[in-house]
Amino acid sequence: MDKTITGWAIHVNDADRERALSALDWYFDEADDPSSQDRDLPSTYPRTFSAVWVIILLSAAHATVAFSEDRHDIIRMYGASARHIMDGELYRTVTALFLHGSLSHLAGNSLGLAVFGTAAASVYGWGAGWLMILLTGFAGNLLNAFLYQTGHLAIGASTALFGSIGMLSAYQFVKNTGVRRHRFKAWVYLGAGLALLGFLGSGKYTDVMAHFFGFLAGIVLGGFILCSSNRYQAGAINWPAS
Repeated sequence: MDKTITGWAIHVNDADRERALSALDWYFDEADDPSSQDRDLPSTYPRTFSAVWVIILLSAAHATVAFSEDRHDIIRMYGASARHIMDGELYRTVTALFLHGSLSHLAGNSLGLAVFGTAAASVYGWGAGWLMILLTGFAGNLLNAFLYQTGHLAIGASTALFGSIGMLSAYQFVKNTGVRRHRFKAWVYLGAGLALLGFLGSGKYTDVMAHFFGFLAGIVLGGFILCSSNRYQAGAINWPAS
């Protein structure tokens, strides 16, 4: 192969000419195939500062509880108690996300949501993205209650935080599996999400299983939304004419 003024010149034996032409045709066909490109998922995203409002909401909830004389009663009434959730008090799966045991607990989750929540909201849209993050927190706490059944109480927005990390992992996985040469990278991104789960989601006084279930919910929900959207955009779903 030699570089010329107009481009590259490929030299092959006469016996290999047909195979070389077929290989080139296959390469250009794949390059022109919309299904092999990540055109449905953008590479640039709108900037959003919506995490500021989420942090303000979490801070207001923490201040209300921290300065209340019934602080411990509020946590018992609205925390993610496995027994009470299994008895039908599903609202606890959401209210527990707004309760934090200390200022450092709140600060850690707020910082994580500022980084990963903002990124997820940029990818999925700030309205849909934060709703999905809330749903991953709900699903993570619910699955955790099914696991423990009784004798377990959890609080904090970290379940939703790891849901946002799962959503980002799902986005990178779907985006890169759509391109043949990036399919190995797709699994690397998924592994990176699991590494973050292990690094940030484990430790003393942390609810590892709630974090795992939140992360898993983020992958499932994010992957479902992205795959459904991609099939529609690619024309695989044909809606009847109205």
